[in-house]
Amino acid sequence: MSPRPGEMDADVLVREKRRLGMLLFGSQIMLEADRILDKILSSNAKADLLMLFNENPKLEDRTEGIAKRIGKTAVQIDSDLQDLVEVGLLSSKKVRGSEIIRYDRRRAAAIRKILTSYITKSLE
Repeated sequence: MSPRPGEMDADVLVREKRRLGMLLFGSQIMLEADRILDKILSSNAKADLLMLFNENPKLEDRTEGIAKRIGKTAVQIDSDLQDLVEVGLLSSKKVRGSEIIRYDRRRAAAIRKILTSYITKSLE
């Protein structure tokens, strides 16, 4: 049975819903990836921090200790660390009154997937 003029058949409707869903989901990934990239690529110190934590994924330290490891002061990297915590690559917790920063491996893996999808869509 053919659809009446102006109506879609069920198969076309399902395909269009899937296409629309992919477009919406895809644009959400693009927005999220743009936000993440803006946060993580906005300074050389962030690149140094990402390399440090990537090479030492079990590292947990206070801001002062992390700064010393990359040749900076705590004041120089505090806002960069907070950006990376906000994005979710790092997490912080209070231990005996001190803020401890660590690499969030699960969140980092999810962010890698988002960025991979973003790059793949950008190349299409």
